[in-house]
Amino acid sequence: MRGFFLFLGFLPGTRLVLPHQVCKSLPRRVKARILLMQSKLLYIICMLHFAIFGKGFAQSTQAVTYTTKDGLPSNNIYLTRIDKKGFLWIATDNGLARFDGKRFKVFTTAQGLTDNEIVDLHIDSNNVIWAIPFLHTPCYFNEKKQRFENPDTDPELGKIIVGNTNSVSALRFGGILFGTNTRNAYLYRNGKTTLYQEYIGKRLSAFRKAVDYQPDKYLLFSDDSIRRFEEGKISASFAAPKTLSSITLLYDRVAAVMNDEVMVMRVAGDGIPQVLHQKKFSFPVTFFSFTGKHFMVVTHTGSKYLVDTATLEIREELVNSNTVRSVLEDNNGNTWLCTVNSGLIKIQPKNIKPFFPAELAATFNTLAKTSQLLISGNNSGELISYDGLFHINKVQLSDAKKLDGTIRKIIPLPEAIFVSCQGGSVLMNKSGTKILRRFERSRNNASKMAAKINDSMICMGSHAMAYKYNYYRNTYTDSVLKRVSALCVDKDGDIYIGSTDGIYKWTANHLQTFGQRHKALSYRTNTIIQSPEGLVWVGLGTDTLVVMQQDNPIAFIPLGRAIIGSMCKALYCDKPGQVWLGTNKGLNKINYSFADNTFTYSSTAFGMADGLPGEQVNDITGFNDTMYVATQGGLCFLPENLRVDTKDIPSFINSVSINGTDRVLEPSYELNYDENNISIDFSGIDLSGFIPHFEYSINNGSWLPTERIELSRLAPGSYNIRIRAINRDSTPSAREARIDFYIRTPFWKNSLFWLLATFLCFGAIIYFLQKRSREKQRLALARSETERKLAQLEMQALMAQINPHFVFNCLNSIKGLVYDKAYKQADSYLDKFADLLRSTMDNAEASVITLEKEINYLDTYLQLEKLRFDNTFDYVINANAAIDARSCYVPAMLLQPYVENAIRHGVRYLDSRKGNITISAHTTKDTLVFTIEDDGIGRAKAQALKSSRHMEYQSRGMLLSKRRAELYQIGQQVIDKTDETGNGTGTIIVLQIPLSLKP
Repeated sequence: MRGFFLFLGFLPGTRLVLPHQVCKSLPRRVKARILLMQSKLLYIICMLHFAIFGKGFAQSTQAVTYTTKDGLPSNNIYLTRIDKKGFLWIATDNGLARFDGKRFKVFTTAQGLTDNEIVDLHIDSNNVIWAIPFLHTPCYFNEKKQRFENPDTDPELGKIIVGNTNSVSALRFGGILFGTNTRNAYLYRNGKTTLYQEYIGKRLSAFRKAVDYQPDKYLLFSDDSIRRFEEGKISASFAAPKTLSSITLLYDRVAAVMNDEVMVMRVAGDGIPQVLHQKKFSFPVTFFSFTGKHFMVVTHTGSKYLVDTATLEIREELVNSNTVRSVLEDNNGNTWLCTVNSGLIKIQPKNIKPFFPAELAATFNTLAKTSQLLISGNNSGELISYDGLFHINKVQLSDAKKLDGTIRKIIPLPEAIFVSCQGGSVLMNKSGTKILRRFERSRNNASKMAAKINDSMICMGSHAMAYKYNYYRNTYTDSVLKRVSALCVDKDGDIYIGSTDGIYKWTANHLQTFGQRHKALSYRTNTIIQSPEGLVWVGLGTDTLVVMQQDNPIAFIPLGRAIIGSMCKALYCDKPGQVWLGTNKGLNKINYSFADNTFTYSSTAFGMADGLPGEQVNDITGFNDTMYVATQGGLCFLPENLRVDTKDIPSFINSVSINGTDRVLEPSYELNYDENNISIDFSGIDLSGFIPHFEYSINNGSWLPTERIELSRLAPGSYNIRIRAINRDSTPSAREARIDFYIRTPFWKNSLFWLLATFLCFGAIIYFLQKRSREKQRLALARSETERKLAQLEMQALMAQINPHFVFNCLNSIKGLVYDKAYKQADSYLDKFADLLRSTMDNAEASVITLEKEINYLDTYLQLEKLRFDNTFDYVINANAAIDARSCYVPAMLLQPYVENAIRHGVRYLDSRKGNITISAHTTKDTLVFTIEDDGIGRAKAQALKSSRHMEYQSRGMLLSKRRAELYQIGQQVIDKTDETGNGTGTIIVLQIPLSLKP
């Protein structure tokens, strides 16, 4: 069928193809006349068929040319290959390109190629792409690195030394075999290169292609022979029946060209080639190659034919004036032509057919279809009617120079055609050739939009108002003030008015607004229709299509994702469940259902790749199951039940950049906490011409539209990213690309770190507190030791100060006894005085003494004081029998100042009676408790009687005792005894000395 439409002229620049034998026997002039007559006859038949019946859509083709303007590195193309993912690889003389259907990714020497001129491409059994440069070392594509490995990165490749010519064969059992004109062969397999040096004689021709029929066993095909190659040696040789001028490999088959004859052989496991097909053509074959589905035959005149691989019969001629090097057929029905300096040409199926006349290949705003005519209008006020054959009629409705000559709407009526035009609407006859009525002067109701109410009434809308017009009576009825951009009359006769500020409903001279209830309906409205089941479809000037039932929105359909485009331009519906939408980016067929208050839909998109002559769709209409479309590039038509083969579009990740640095492609990454800026570039492969939209999801979250993923400042954690394309039918593709990232938590945000840090801080605090405490204790001990030593020195100094007074008093007492001739008393006094002096001297040298020595010292001291004060007081020293006085220690002479204070300020001033001093000692659990009790006058009265001299002396002694008690952590308590009237009756001193005190 491709040749049929080429013949009909649906593709500009094509010609009729006659059988080669007929052309060869006829004169050139006769052939030309026959071609012209046949062309006109079949054209008329075909157009009559389409115009009258509107059916019988055979698939035609169209050519799309890709050049350097589209991203190719060069227009000089050698060949193409399709890899396992579906990418199209293009070898040029200025680099290698990879095409996903939307954009070209170019690889040059900067990406690892050993040379930019790539003359051959191969895909080995591991699906690795091999690029064969001209006179340079071959290189292969590393998918993870997204660059080519060369001798700098793979030294094994450097062992392959190419000559002036070389042959390359991808092997079935793994590896790739290179042959050179220097009689050397190089096998690269599993990352190792094996050299077979001079495997044949110098007079024999080198091989062109190799087929491995068993592992490490090959058939080498040369111009003159076929050889078996085993274990690095030629084991057998067979002479070719004729010179093999061209050899092509097809899996386990080999196609060999012998002048005008082609032979296809199969290489079995025994290494014996079996002839499957052999055909002799009526012309010499200069080139023969496999296209993917067919063989391509190129003649010496440059003619190109597609040949069936099974029968070697010619299927069709590739009619193209460009010089073609190779041809590739993909699974989408596209044929790719690699041309010399003309770029890459894609011959693709065309589902939508444009109208052939040149007058219909311009921009049209609106169109209408009747049983006989296709009527369209443009921006210049021209109404063009076409009968589907050769007759085209053009009527100028307004001055083309005017800016308001745009034709907005064409409405077929039973007896006329109404044309809504900004320069003044008109009523035409049924054939669209004659103006019946103009709306001018006072009736210059130039309308921007119109809608048919019934066979006699039309609703017209202008810049300022909407009104109803009866074209039979030529009268206007109701009107309402509102700027009109869209009109729709529902089945009840109510009118929906679209304006720049939203949508309104005109009922019984009342204008009801919807924008106050629904914000989305307050935006500019471009088009409105009502479907047969009563749903109202509103195409907004924004990227939204609104569906309403009973004046309430039930669905908001976004554009740009499942539906191509960003602005609604036209709507059409003539049957339930199907709406056609035209946007600024193409045509969409929406299939929908509304049941149980649930609205669902799917959409199929059509674009210029499907045959639309222009990208923007301005109007749509239908007739006899055929859709007619007005675009900015012309008019076209397609069957209403057109089905497009939709396949899941696979998505693949091309590159991953982390913090601006490209990384080797991996399925998952484990990153540091500061490697949290991630860019992902991906492709969705569809060579049909459909440009898909994409969306991604993170950790099974909601799907978000995207064209490139940029993730910045990601928080620590795991991220599973899924990427998918939206298929042509608006369904998400199941062939997703997936990648995982794990960003480590910084150590200062890790809970374990904080737990450890808490313990460390707590330990550090305890350590420093203990250290500080120990330091304080050390300082306190040092200070205590110093103070103790100072106290001892002061004590010694005080003793040195006290002794003279005490000695003086004692000597006076002895002197008085001698004068009184009380020699015995004087002698006794003198003995005790000597003992006291000796004890004082001994105790002054020690800081701590035993309790026994302290009691003896106190006893001697009290005896002397009692003698000196004429027995004016008595004393008692009681030590608990449980106390070991020899192993219990007290500070030296600690108690003497307290006892002296009891004598001098207590019992000394008693006049009427003797005083009593009681000293007792007992122990508790860890304390030695001393109690010194007197029944003197009390501290308050003694304070009043103190002399200045005695006060200073006693104050210094008591102060020193208190300081010494604090140094030795001795508790001190002073209790004043009183009678019932509050007068002092003595004092009790309680000292608590730790039993742990040692010398």
